[in-house]
Amino acid sequence: MNSQANKYVLQSLVAVIFIVLFLPGIQKWTEFIEVKPLDGYTPKVPNNPQLSDTGWFNSSYQKQKAGWLNENYGFRNVLMRLHNQIGYSFWNHSYTNAVIVGKDSYLFDMKYIRAWQGKDFIGSEEISDRVLKLKVLKEELENQGKTVLVVMAPGKASFFHAYLPEEEQVVPDTTNYEVYCRYLKQSAVPFIDVASWFDVLRNQTEYPLFPKCGIHWSTYGATIVSDSITSRIAQERRTVLPRIIIDQIIFKDTANEIDADIGIGMNLLYPPKGFPLAYPQYHFSNNAPANLPSALVIGDSYYWSHNPWKFYQTVYSKIDFYYYNRDWHPFNGSMTAVDTTQAWSQCLSHDVVLFYCVDANLPDLGWGFIEQAYAQMQEQIRAGKYTPAPKPIFASVAPSNTISSADIAFKMQAIRNDKNWYALIIEKANKEKMPVDSMLYRDAIYVIEQERKSKR
Repeated sequence: MNSQANKYVLQSLVAVIFIVLFLPGIQKWTEFIEVKPLDGYTPKVPNNPQLSDTGWFNSSYQKQKAGWLNENYGFRNVLMRLHNQIGYSFWNHSYTNAVIVGKDSYLFDMKYIRAWQGKDFIGSEEISDRVLKLKVLKEELENQGKTVLVVMAPGKASFFHAYLPEEEQVVPDTTNYEVYCRYLKQSAVPFIDVASWFDVLRNQTEYPLFPKCGIHWSTYGATIVSDSITSRIAQERRTVLPRIIIDQIIFKDTANEIDADIGIGMNLLYPPKGFPLAYPQYHFSNNAPANLPSALVIGDSYYWSHNPWKFYQTVYSKIDFYYYNRDWHPFNGSMTAVDTTQAWSQCLSHDVVLFYCVDANLPDLGWGFIEQAYAQMQEQIRAGKYTPAPKPIFASVAPSNTISSADIAFKMQAIRNDKNWYALIIEKANKEKMPVDSMLYRDAIYVIEQERKSKR
């Protein structure tokens, strides 16, 4: 290669270096290429600081400016995604806070792993105290013709613990979930143990109950749970409520944002791919009572997966959602802060009070609402501003979850093994436009209950 050719090569290398050096700056000030923002990222210095005499001389301006420039140079988001992609693709590692990559690339949140392992156990005494207060509230509200229901949602680590990394395969000792279930049964507070139900369905359902790349249960799982909640509320209130009628179930290779939220939050160049998921298309039956009940929901993000706005004025006349007992989402108005001084009065102004909590959030079940409502009720009684109802308006219905999950699983398998019986289950499910899993689960409980009655 002659000297002239060497000169051209050197000039080309210098030009490339200058382009690389100046390209981020050009992108920053011209934005000639649209760059996708990072998902769930909150900048440490959100605003470009303004120069001032005070800020200059005490060096606060320089520090803030350096921080802002560090988070706002051109192509930063692309480079961050590239960095995360390399770690995930080559080392099966996540740089996203608290996200753990398990076996077969199943994605988990560390908080849910700790819940399954029992490492967040708050102690039997604290749980007993909270359940006792909840029992008092439930009995008084029941006397007023109202219904209290607790929904215990399973976490992904609890459901898919076999896919956790080997170092996280710790045999759980005592967990909040186990103790809550025991005390809720003893206190006769109505609750739905979805974790136990899903454990029964794990190897029997034809549709995934949890996604591979999401933190919440699948859209299909949320759909059958929401219908079960409606059924249980109707049972407790001795009435009928509109039920979900599934028109069709669509399988999709690409998960929606809810079913892929962890994968999206990892901020990769190419989001991880999960398995196909089922998406039910449904409407509600037309057996609505003359007066739909109003609902107050105190819960976490698992409640959002139900598409609760579909239940507004179809199943419930009114829905007030207290997200972590912090953000009040009325479905007929704008979000505002929860007024914690009105917990008891809000209970009295609704027909149904629903506590909704995944196992990872059980240390804070109610997020202070139970204690607030209990204290406010006691204070109003002492002040003579409230007189307890003299007697129940209707008797509580014994919860079906007194039947063990093992008994239900055994009966479901017995039904499946009987081809004629299982064919009838499929026929009934198709006739009522509901999932076969739900009909199978319901009939198994019914058969067990009838068998127990015949032995009395």
